[in-house]
Amino acid sequence: MAQTPSLVVTAKSVTLSVSAVGTQPFTYQWYKNGVAIVGATNQTLVIATSRPTGTYYVIITNSVGQMKSGDVKLSNTTSTSASDITITRK
Repeated sequence: MAQTPSLVVTAKSVTLSVSAVGTQPFTYQWYKNGVAIVGATNQTLVIATSRPTGTYYVIITNSVGQMKSGDVKLSNTTSTSASDITITRK
């Protein structure tokens, strides 16, 4: 069983991005802790918050079906001195 990647966040924002290959067009829906994030329907999700704690994933859909990405677990510290962080799952 694969482990969920985990990241301790000290940045002001986090960017999660996926890349899909197959029959286009694709639609995207991002989730936090199993709940759909309203309006989060792009290939990239920018979490511009000081408290991004949670488990994130995206469901990608096309005419053939749908696929769930791997989970990314984010937790934060109280520091806000770091730069932005970008995470790319391939």
